[in-house]
Amino acid sequence: MKHKHLTGLAVLFCIIFALFWAWQQRVEKEAEQAPVLGGMDDGFTAVRREVGKNFEKASAELNERIAAKKEKGDLELTGTEVGDGPSMTYIYTVKKPLENTISEEKIFPLVADKVCSIPEMRDYMPYGVYYTYVYCNEENKELLRIRVDESVCIKKEQADSQKNIANDSPETKPEADKK
Repeated sequence: MKHKHLTGLAVLFCIIFALFWAWQQRVEKEAEQAPVLGGMDDGFTAVRREVGKNFEKASAELNERIAAKKEKGDLELTGTEVGDGPSMTYIYTVKKPLENTISEEKIFPLVADKVCSIPEMRDYMPYGVYYTYVYCNEENKELLRIRVDESVCIKKEQADSQKNIANDSPETKPEADKK
């Protein structure tokens, strides 16, 4: 009789041990699936790979449209490239009348505002995606290179938020609004 109780306790102990072991394995597997700080998990890599494929397709379509375009302006998109990161590079040719007016101070805020305000572009940035805009003269000499990544958009969003707070403060409202 004692032998049956010991066998029953041993079986119960084994079952409890097996359940604890299975639970521990599950917890470890869930921890492995969480993104690793400073690294990339499989899901992160898969998203970046998918973004790269989407960029390749978009670049090919844009380059086809550029080749078929008949009208030429003072500033025209002349090509796109997909790079590591993944990244998308837009290459513009600046004609003589505008060549001397191209500066980072003038162009960067316009480009950053546009890129950061387009959800389809902004949504990719947490995955390390960035956009480069290259401006060349007619001799293909680079005049300006602008890179817009998530840090640029975050700074812009913070600055916009500060402006909105300042505009909503009682000190900046007209007298008629205060009453």
